[in-house]
Amino acid sequence: NAMLRTTTAPTMLSGSVKDNVLPQAATAMVNFRLHPRDSSESVIAHVQRLVEAFGVEVAIAPGNLASEASPLSPTDTPAWRTLQALAHWTGDGAPIAPGLVVGATDARHFRELTNASYRFLPMIASPAEIAGFHGTDEHLSVANMGRMVEGYARLIMAFDD
Repeated sequence: NAMLRTTTAPTMLSGSVKDNVLPQAATAMVNFRLHPRDSSESVIAHVQRLVEAFGVEVAIAPGNLASEASPLSPTDTPAWRTLQALAHWTGDGAPIAPGLVVGATDARHFRELTNASYRFLPMIASPAEIAGFHGTDEHLSVANMGRMVEGYARLIMAFDD
């Protein structure tokens, strides 16, 4: 779903202080993971249109910044070819292809420096590891930790020219 469109996740809801007291006001914190074809401005406008008949105020919470989706990174660069070679070393023979990372990463802080941000983990994650990402008992196998250390060392050495 997140590969195809912007997603919506109500993450914090508050209202009444007790189960038998009607709230005087309610708030909702909603997280949007933007698809590259959408902007924070277009998503806010869409939400405002949806809730305007109910008198709901829509605003970006103080201290939170609207973060745009990352632009698509080119796949015709030396950096991409280096990552492809590293992925072949890491992987199990599966074809290497670009994909969409639907979560926010630190790459957003480097947008002004480059038009290409590649998010790459030199590991082969098991279904159990993938299911645990950002969850309770998040962890990596010892084998994947070793693979990542060696993979990042190889990446650094590949760019040491």
